Amino acid sequence: MLALLLAAAISVPAAEQTAIFTAAGFKLSRGAWRTDCDQQDSGSYEPGSIEAFRDLNGDGRPEAVVTEGGTY
Repeated sequence: MLALLLAAAISVPAAEQTAIFTAAGFKLSRGAWRTDCDQQDSGSYEPGSIEAFRDLNGDGRPEAVVTEGGTY
């Protein structure tokens, strides 16, 4: 199942990625999708990524699961 989710994340078209991250409040900064939650000096920040892009609720349209991480 995890492999299916990762494969789906890889196949998201660039225009869709931009729309997804923008809708989720991310901005393209320093070559990665980021929110204002990252601290440059913390060293533990993981920029935004799309973990899943598929129809999750059965309505025939794909949904996206976007994550961001860090310890700050």
